[in-house]
Amino acid sequence: MEIKTYSRQWLEENLVYQGNNPVLSIPHLDFIDGFGLFRNAHRSLTGIYFVPSNLPLHERTRLSNVFVTTLSLHGASFDEMINTISPASLAMERGKIMNIRASSPMASQWLNDDRKRTFVVAFALGFTGDLAQQNTSAGFLKFNATSGCRNCKILTKNMGDLTFNIINHGRYHFPTVFERQKALKMPKTRGVTYTRARGMHLLEPAIQRYLSPSVDLCRMFVPDAAHSEWQGLLRNAVDVLFEYAIQPSALHSLANAFHRYELPVGWGKIQNPIRHRNSWGLHIRKKILRPDAGAASGR
Repeated sequence: MEIKTYSRQWLEENLVYQGNNPVLSIPHLDFIDGFGLFRNAHRSLTGIYFVPSNLPLHERTRLSNVFVTTLSLHGASFDEMINTISPASLAMERGKIMNIRASSPMASQWLNDDRKRTFVVAFALGFTGDLAQQNTSAGFLKFNATSGCRNCKILTKNMGDLTFNIINHGRYHFPTVFERQKALKMPKTRGVTYTRARGMHLLEPAIQRYLSPSVDLCRMFVPDAAHSEWQGLLRNAVDVLFEYAIQPSALHSLANAFHRYELPVGWGKIQNPIRHRNSWGLHIRKKILRPDAGAASGR
């Protein structure tokens, strides 16, 4: 993808033949998602965070290594939000010379006092987020569209078909780009109909235009198990608990027990599990099923 976007000559001249200047590569994993400030999604903000991917796992999971790129205002355009960070992001993806001071023994091993000028390149290794946000970020329609999968071309009504060949009918970057370019040459109404039937937006996504031109639209927006899998599994587990494992006569007693349960400082009260459990978020279901896990993680 980088060769297609920047050319082999550019990569060789900037990433290989830097003379006495060392090259520092900083791949990062970006998380994009909306969140509510008031325990609901009515006034949600969209945030972009990144974690350096070259850190070991125990370092990547530390909150101090999660960096906020930007936060959007409620109701702001997603494309405009991405456009605001475009100059800095594009400059770092292409790389630039920086003066870096060795501040640790590890850094001093490869960065001497007379070699402070370093060619630094920081690029997105992948993007994460919930299912709906990942589709939007990659330029595809939501998962409830006629063809709402961003990894293959299966119709939404056939999602349960385990015999569907996702290799022969998969989505791949260059065919996706070709179909979008073909649609852009059509009259707008016809182009929208053409791309919608294929589960895509007419215009290329803002991330490809403003943030990372070398992005792979079908492989770099990876599935996020915490959103796509755990949410559904925990919801089913909570439903089993309240609908089958507990006698109807004991439901109100169980709900009262939840309200009396002592939660850590800063945790909001749990909504009524009998009437409002379907609106619970992932973190609330985790509190219900395993309170010690939530307390241990501080969430």
